Amino acid sequence: MTDSIALTSITSYDDFRQRQRTDGDGMNLASFDLQKSDGYIHSFNQELRIASSASGPLRWMVGGNYEKSTTYADSDEVAPRFRDDYAP
Repeated sequence: MTDSIALTSITSYDDFRQRQRTDGDGMNLASFDLQKSDGYIHSFNQELRIASSASGPLRWMVGGNYEKSTTYADSDEVAPRFRDDYAP
């Protein structure tokens, strides 16, 4: 702005999405499979400040911060199923 006043602006945005399925027991039997873990995070941040950059006895700073975040999580744990597909 001027030699004695500084303007600082910091902005960030994050968009994270997850769709995940896991095999709980590591076996080819469908006894504890396909646990779901889905979700997302959307986040926006903005900081704005004005400060004196003079080296005198009075230094000041004024600023503000804004944040908006949205999160969602959906997890299912599948209970063990026992099928007789593998019975002799």
